Amino acid sequence: MSTGRPLRSVVAAVLGLALAGAVTSHPASANTAPAIPERLVTPNPDLPTASEAGPVGPLAVVFGAAQAAETTSGLRSGLVGVSATTGDYRFIDLPGRAYAEHGGVDYIELSPRGRQIAYRIGGPERVDGFASLDTATGKVTTERVPSRFGLSAQVITWVSEQTLLVRYATSQRREEGGLEPGRARYYRWTPGGPLRPTERSNSIKVAWQLDGVLNTEVNPEGTRAAGHHGAGPALHVVVADSLRPPVRARRLRIGVPVWQILRWADESHLLLRAGRRPDRVSVYRVNVDTGAKKLLVREDVARYHPPPRYASALWSRPTAARPLPDNAAARRQDQNGQTTTWLPFAAGGGALLLLIAASRRHRRGASISTSS
Repeated sequence: MSTGRPLRSVVAAVLGLALAGAVTSHPASANTAPAIPERLVTPNPDLPTASEAGPVGPLAVVFGAAQAAETTSGLRSGLVGVSATTGDYRFIDLPGRAYAEHGGVDYIELSPRGRQIAYRIGGPERVDGFASLDTATGKVTTERVPSRFGLSAQVITWVSEQTLLVRYATSQRREEGGLEPGRARYYRWTPGGPLRPTERSNSIKVAWQLDGVLNTEVNPEGTRAAGHHGAGPALHVVVADSLRPPVRARRLRIGVPVWQILRWADESHLLLRAGRRPDRVSVYRVNVDTGAKKLLVREDVARYHPPPRYASALWSRPTAARPLPDNAAARRQDQNGQTTTWLPFAAGGGALLLLIAASRRHRRGASISTSS
């Protein structure tokens, strides 16, 4: 009796199930309570944009990633947004954005609840004003500042979900050539309204100099501060338990190199980015009294500008497991940071090995039947 047809049917079924498992390895997105995802990954450069597939705001986080160029076969620096309610990934278009001199997107700030992204508008090495993108509707609101040579914009930060604090000066030409900024002033801007001059807000963090420490953050109560040396990784955090003069600082070892202090979670806990390598960084919640740390977010993302910027109000909630983007579910990064597609090939390869083994048994049986 021939076994060829049943054999082919079994192998086809196994192969089909394996490939189906590779495609549907993650559940479909569903609306849930807003939260920061417990893991970030680098999406495929061909990930859809919000203008193509629809906005997914409010967002939990935005970060830089390689994006397929529209007019060439190469890549460009793009901005990814992750939905706070579904975990869906989208590339975010920021119309008219001004680029930093190094080519990355500069001064991108996500509002506390992730509904708006603030950024500078202009051209290469020139700033002409400010804009806000509504991440749920895609609407862009701009505010241009009349100037002959552009602006020197030095601060963009959200003081509430609706209001920005910006600091800028109009650039002026020097007699010997070149440009220099004039006197900088602070302004408040609610998108849709005018820029209003203001004094520096007490809600803006003050950079205290603690034993030569930079990148310092003051806790919400204004009683303690923490920072670390420079922009690179530090083996410890410097903490000041009182800001009354003379300020005394102590070193707190975390056990993992610290790259950035994000903010204070409360009077006794810091949120910081730490990791052995810049492309293997995680967000931890650290007790500044004991040094105990808790992992909150794994940032499995490539090094692009800007680094992850989170919706700060969502840190008051637990992080949540979210489905990975479809084009990243079957991908992994090897030791060198190269991306390799593996799951479909592994599934197909297993079925292929089964087919080869079964075929050999089938041919062996046919040979025995013929010789007898």
